[in-house]
Amino acid sequence: MRLEIENFINSLNPKYHKHLIQALKSNLDRPQSFHAGTDTNDGVSSDVITEMITKAMNALNNKYIEGGIEYIDKYYPDLSSKIGSAEGIVNTQANACYGVKIELEEFRSALKNWYHLNINAIEIYRNKILKKD
Repeated sequence: MRLEIENFINSLNPKYHKHLIQALKSNLDRPQSFHAGTDTNDGVSSDVITEMITKAMNALNNKYIEGGIEYIDKYYPDLSSKIGSAEGIVNTQANACYGVKIELEEFRSALKNWYHLNINAIEIYRNKILKKD
């Protein structure tokens, strides 16, 4: 599993996913034996967080259209900024889950927000491409 996650991290473009790369890398170094709600744990399992981030990234990668990020950066800078901010929140909240500073549901909500902003960007670019043809 670790090698699969390392390969996934290496496939991400650091220009666009620096916060997620940081979160995933920090998760790799955390103990995998935490279980939320037990007496021996102060936080959420890093494999849970990593799996959630990986699933979201894989879903986005399956929908991504080449050139979309650059298009959104250029023509929709507000959306690009929101995506970057949401990604930073995902990173911050992923790390906060380990110390039970926030609940897993708060992280899940931040991840969903980031995911849906990216889906919005993909749809904007998809519609631009379809109008071109």
